[in-house]
Amino acid sequence: MKRKKRWGILTIASIIFLGIGLYFFPFPSNEQVDYFPFDRSIVYQNEVYNEHPVQLVNEHHYIPLNFLQEQIDEHVMYDESSQSLIMTRPQDMYRLIVEKESYFRNYKEETLSIPPLIERDNALWIAVKWIEQVYPLYVETIPETKTLLLADDGTKWREGIVQSDIGKDEARIRQKPTVASPYYTNLVPGDKLYVTGEERRFYQVRTESGIGGYLPKSSIEVGDLKTLESRTKEKPSSFIRPLEKPFHMTWDAIYTPTATPDEAGNFPGVRVLSPTWFTLSDPSGEIDSFASEDYVTSAHQNGDQVWALFSNDFDPELTNQVLPFYEKRKRMIQQLLDFAKDYQLDGINVDFENVYLDDGPYFTQFIREFTTLAHKQDLVISVDITFPSGSDQWSEFYDRESLAELADYLIVMAYDEHWATSPVAGSVASLPWVEQNVQRLLEEVPSDHLLLGIPFYTRLWEEQVNGGELTSRALSMEEAERWIEENGAQTEFDDSTGQTFVSVEKANTLYKMWLENPISIGARLDIMETYDLAGVASWSQSFANDQAFRTIEERLNE
Repeated sequence: MKRKKRWGILTIASIIFLGIGLYFFPFPSNEQVDYFPFDRSIVYQNEVYNEHPVQLVNEHHYIPLNFLQEQIDEHVMYDESSQSLIMTRPQDMYRLIVEKESYFRNYKEETLSIPPLIERDNALWIAVKWIEQVYPLYVETIPETKTLLLADDGTKWREGIVQSDIGKDEARIRQKPTVASPYYTNLVPGDKLYVTGEERRFYQVRTESGIGGYLPKSSIEVGDLKTLESRTKEKPSSFIRPLEKPFHMTWDAIYTPTATPDEAGNFPGVRVLSPTWFTLSDPSGEIDSFASEDYVTSAHQNGDQVWALFSNDFDPELTNQVLPFYEKRKRMIQQLLDFAKDYQLDGINVDFENVYLDDGPYFTQFIREFTTLAHKQDLVISVDITFPSGSDQWSEFYDRESLAELADYLIVMAYDEHWATSPVAGSVASLPWVEQNVQRLLEEVPSDHLLLGIPFYTRLWEEQVNGGELTSRALSMEEAERWIEENGAQTEFDDSTGQTFVSVEKANTLYKMWLENPISIGARLDIMETYDLAGVASWSQSFANDQAFRTIEERLNE
């Protein structure tokens, strides 16, 4: 019995030692496999593209649109209505039309000697010659293997030479970093190659013919560093946001053509005025305007910037008839750029609300196209957003992370926690609700891109004591104080909301109100400061009293 047990232990030990030996000294594989999947393959950043080969048309190379979207620029959009491809870069926007040698850069027509965009085999293909002019990509065509080699500008490889004193198995480029892996090709001493990375005891290499894989480190003598340079360099936007944080923007609510005053209000501490001047008006992309040159001149004399607001009128059907179409987005953008030039605006504040979820990507595309061209006119672009919530049309359609990358500022409308027809009475924006949502929002949006919306209004709630109908109406800060005085109401501090609260029962009706005053404004500014936000935006100046502006001014001046 003891002898059997001893033999069992020895057998297990032998298996373990054999496994260890195979791990460190595996048997070399003699299986050879093909590296290139096609006759004309694409290699990008050391990876072979396996879905489609390169198209060769009249001696010019074309790569599939899918490859461009998946590997280089995920924001390239094909517009079915105009049968064109829309591409935005930091400084320019392009439109390519299928099978046409001309293309458009920033709405101006230019030509190439070949069509930049073609259709073959029911797919779209992009000319490499055109891509080289737009993207910072190193491009090399390798005649020996007909390979198109692409790499990001500035990619660094080490030059290397195969050693003279290596055996057959060490001279094979392997599929994986082990000699037990199948190999692609045999090398001979003196062959030149590039070292592109390393993994354990192997270098990741690429031959001059484009074949990539792994070689033992002992097989290569590593030499000088080589940097792959593209013909076109990345051109970041030259636009610089002109305002130092934190700053105060206030909206100036204007809803009729005759409501715009000749002179802008001069509010203490305000750096930016946003009059609600522009509204999408019909399915063609036409915009109604209430703009006034005198108003802008007056604001500039006061030292204020003017970021005029552009709204979709909160109409989801109208928005759906415009946003998905390139020509209609173009129509809106051209009008806004013309308005900005004619009235000497400093920026545009985009306020699209109540948008179908399926139209969300088109809204992001609109901001992408608009910002690229607006920056050429030194316009600041801000976008109004809500806090994340479960509502498709009021929250989910915003791609907040992408919008933060595109626009100069996002302005979160941090109010209407309890809206006009809310089923229960409550604060317009309780402080715990605001802070918790700011924390969530900052997971997607950088703090220096975010302005915190501040309400200058409250709601007076009327609730029948016997359980009847609940109604509310919005009051300005002065109207709320006047109501308290006229009704002899007593105020108290509500710890749960961080606000001053008033409750009065009269004639079987219970009145409730959570006030906006220096206490709540100061608490909102605490949130701005705690999370290092870019500033605040108040809705709206017509609801405020002088004390509200002074409170913000004094705090920002600190």
